[in-house]
Amino acid sequence: MDPCNPLREAEKGLLKLIVLQPPLVPENAMQQATIKLKLNMPHLARWRKAGEEIEARMLNLDNCEPEQAWPRALSVWVNGSNAFNIEPPKEGHKRRDVPQRISASLKSGINELKVFIKDGFTIQRYALALVRVKPQTQRQLFQSVKFVSEEEGKSLVTNLLFNSTLESTGEEVHAEGSDRCRLVCPVTLQRLETPVRGQKCRHLQCFDLKAYLISNMRMAAFNKRWFCPVCAIVLRPPADLLIDMHMLQILAKTEADDEEIGFDQMGEWQVTAKAAAPLSPDSDEAAVQEAEERAASEKAAEEKAEQDKAAAEAAEDELAEKESLDGDDDEERLDGACASPGPCASPDDCLDIEGSPDTVQVPPSTPAALASPDKEDAGADGSSQVADAEAATPAATSASPENGQAAKEPSAGTQQSVAEASPSSTDEAPASETGKAAGADSGVSAKAKALLLSAEKVEELKKKLQAVQVGLKKRAETVGKRGGKAVPQWKLEMEAKDEVEPEPDEEEQQIAATTDPYFWHSDDEGEMPEEEWADQQAAAAGAAEDDRSSSGSRKRKDRTAGRRRERREGRRRRRSENDSRSQDRRKRRKR
Repeated sequence: MDPCNPLREAEKGLLKLIVLQPPLVPENAMQQATIKLKLNMPHLARWRKAGEEIEARMLNLDNCEPEQAWPRALSVWVNGSNAFNIEPPKEGHKRRDVPQRISASLKSGINELKVFIKDGFTIQRYALALVRVKPQTQRQLFQSVKFVSEEEGKSLVTNLLFNSTLESTGEEVHAEGSDRCRLVCPVTLQRLETPVRGQKCRHLQCFDLKAYLISNMRMAAFNKRWFCPVCAIVLRPPADLLIDMHMLQILAKTEADDEEIGFDQMGEWQVTAKAAAPLSPDSDEAAVQEAEERAASEKAAEEKAEQDKAAAEAAEDELAEKESLDGDDDEERLDGACASPGPCASPDDCLDIEGSPDTVQVPPSTPAALASPDKEDAGADGSSQVADAEAATPAATSASPENGQAAKEPSAGTQQSVAEASPSSTDEAPASETGKAAGADSGVSAKAKALLLSAEKVEELKKKLQAVQVGLKKRAETVGKRGGKAVPQWKLEMEAKDEVEPEPDEEEQQIAATTDPYFWHSDDEGEMPEEEWADQQAAAAGAAEDDRSSSGSRKRKDRTAGRRRERREGRRRRRSENDSRSQDRRKRRKR
């Protein structure tokens, strides 16, 4: 079962065999039972000295293979102490059953054992054995494997090739590669060092003995150990393994890069495949450099894509901002056009925003509009009046180039009518201003009005804010007097608001005159001059400050004197205590 812990020869290895069936267990005991037995071991000390161990193993009688199998739960007590426990497997997991050693719980002579068994199906399908084993190391197993001579190995290869030919029924079903053997171990994938094959194996491929032993001894699954890595049949060392000396000679004659050999029917061999040459360090460096360059190029491409995306977003933001600014400019132009004194039928009649300055359409107006106060500021400037008259004529509303040229050249009749405008028309202008403004407001859109109102409110708020700032500045610059010191007037006003007190009566004034140094004294001739009152207040404040400083110094002196007194008293108290202790000691000595 375990080549690393083989049993001692013959009956020396089997100490106790317990088959969990009647009469040892009751017939109705199916899922759990408790067994008590005694085991006499007079030579236990000698066995321990020889390095032997006592193990508990269990088999499932329903299985033909000798595999370790514990029931669902098991507990073994030896001489009143718990030797080991087998816990039920976790849900969804398969438990790995391994033999358990109980040598540490045994003693020389008679040992009492109690076994509690529990199984989900039936306990009568198990057999428990206590065996005596001799643990083997890897080197001991390696040295115990038998050798096959070169002639025997060659004949073994010939027999394997002949048997493979007999087993095939034709060339088309002959196993491809059955006459070939790789010089690489299937376990480590490295070149063979100690080629070994199983006695029951029917293939030419060998595997390395050291790798086979180490891999199986370290395998956690106990029942998955000792299987051929090529054909998966059970190969337990040392009985089932053979070291092939013929293959060892072939390894010595071949080169390090030879990977596969082929055999003919006479057992002769030849190299059929070589291993690929390993890459040089320069090629590795080149591959690393190429990978770094590829990563750098990918990173640069990503950065460029991010920059392009950021540039596109910035362009979109700039375009949107430009469109919003163009809209604001159009509204301002519309507001400026609507602020003209002449009446407008609609905003479209006042200004064509998409057109050029030459295509601005001005509605016809009356001579009274030309004589508005805005035009009077022009005085004798005939050019401006002529231009206004030209803009007011119906001929200027034409969009053709000829009409535009005619609008640029004013007629003599128009100039004469403008020059002969009487002062009476100028006096009548204010009277008709209200009607003109009403006509203009009726033509202005609601949006333009809102913009005008918001601009006026902003101007109003700015003026108020400037007035408040100026007032605060003047107020901060105004200085008053308090206790002979210059204090801002606004601070005095705030203190006056916070500390308003009712005027005292005559008795309170008399009391204050005698006690309060800051009281404003008055006599029958009139109030005390302000300068004298300020001097008195300053003198009183200085005296109060001196009093406070003197009182503070007195307090500090008092505290210092108190600390000194406390220290003196403490020293005096400690001396008296020491004297009393010394007296007590002298008294005790005399006694």
